[in-house]
Amino acid sequence: MLTLKLTISILIFIVLLAGCMPVASSVGVASIIPVSVSHGGVTISSMPPAGWRAFVDGTHLILTSQPSERGQPIIINIWMPAEELINQIPRETGTSTAEVLREITNTPRLIGNAIASTPQPFRWMQYDGAYYVLNTGTDAVTLVIALTPADASQMIVINITTDQMSLNSLSRVAGTALESILINQQPLGADLFSMLPQPLEIPTPEGVNEPS
Repeated sequence: MLTLKLTISILIFIVLLAGCMPVASSVGVASIIPVSVSHGGVTISSMPPAGWRAFVDGTHLILTSQPSERGQPIIINIWMPAEELINQIPRETGTSTAEVLREITNTPRLIGNAIASTPQPFRWMQYDGAYYVLNTGTDAVTLVIALTPADASQMIVINITTDQMSLNSLSRVAGTALESILINQQPLGADLFSMLPQPLEIPTPEGVNEPS
């Protein structure tokens, strides 16, 4: 149980960090050439498409779009939690990916002042997946997607931070970026968005709202 609690703490810490990540942090290290990161037997790589930059920070591969007219870029942070913490959770204890995320969102001390929607499960290719939307009280929201392969070898987490107006246009505004991402040489693909309901609802103190 200590391992589970520690993993959850690390997951939510990095999720919140990614949701608030300043674009300026990528200045000087962003790349328009192929980038890759490997961890836990998984290699994530990307050739950034036009209008996107990519950089690596530890086990994180981060793509940022150029700011829109409203000045809010899209940030995609795909990363792999430390395997010694995560590889015991999804299958060995019978805990699904959605249940791990629910433990996070149901613990106020872990999400602070942020508001999270209820994590929902889905199956996609060989992955046991789950997602939720995180609202930190600014115009930006973060879609959190976690994917665990059938062999439970390494969880992969995808945080997509954007403005509220763009949340339900991700397949259009971020589709090319997802198409550029390979997991062990297999395309991630924008069809991942087809596993999610439309519209995605943004959690608020009063409940959930659809973007206006």
